[in-house]
Amino acid sequence: MLLFVLIGYNMARFKSTEFIEGRVWQWLKSYAVIILIPYFIFMAMYMEANKFFDIYELLLSENLINAKRSILFPFWFVQSLLQCLVLFGIIFSVPALRRYASKSPVVFSYSLLACLIAIRIAYPVFWDTSPLNDLVPLRFMAVLWLGWCFYFVENLRQKMILCVIGIGFAFLDTGLSAGFNATFFDIALSGSTKWLVIGSILLAFLPRIPIPPMFKNIINDMGAATLYIFIFNGVIIKLLEYALHIESNAIVFGLTMVASLAVWWVMERLKLIARLQALVNAKG
Repeated sequence: MLLFVLIGYNMARFKSTEFIEGRVWQWLKSYAVIILIPYFIFMAMYMEANKFFDIYELLLSENLINAKRSILFPFWFVQSLLQCLVLFGIIFSVPALRRYASKSPVVFSYSLLACLIAIRIAYPVFWDTSPLNDLVPLRFMAVLWLGWCFYFVENLRQKMILCVIGIGFAFLDTGLSAGFNATFFDIALSGSTKWLVIGSILLAFLPRIPIPPMFKNIINDMGAATLYIFIFNGVIIKLLEYALHIESNAIVFGLTMVASLAVWWVMERLKLIARLQALVNAKG
């Protein structure tokens, strides 16, 4: 949950101008390539290690058909995220919405957030996604857009309102998924609800934390690699256990972090090479 919010915030921070100008699909294409190259590599390795084949995992639709909370747990995130980004692309492909966003980003952001929360409340009436562990884009769009909204709030009043909305939605989402029953608060305080509440408070009132210069580069790299760490750590752990039979949790954790950072580093270098090639071609 929290990672969806952070991705939405960073999209607004770094790409909102492009989106409002209608250049969302160019960015989505490059972003998808960055994610999908390691996704397909690790998926192939996992399928080979476990001697199975699942076409829906390769078609990025397993979360809509037979979602499983297993070692494949990180993969549903990639699938749901890319499905949400396609919905983002559709939203910003509508000229009227782009004009609305350009004219009044805050009102546009709040209005669309209200619509997405309403969809989150209404869709279970027509589509029971509990067999899919509720890992569907109609659920996560509101979370992703919540992060987008946090970037555009301008004053304390707006921040407080959005923070309350974020906290309220965290508990609402938990209730819709787990049920409003005797175990509701136990689930809410021990799961992703807690992190969504914490993230809403921090993004509203402490979106940036000063970092000592000597640690700035390290922290920035770790932050940039967060997506890869989340997506691939479970897969790498399984592969390490399968190939090397390592039993020490500390060693596995260390190697997993290094491997996830290595994936991020390689993808960043590939992006740099692609940019240089594009620059050379443009000059040629």
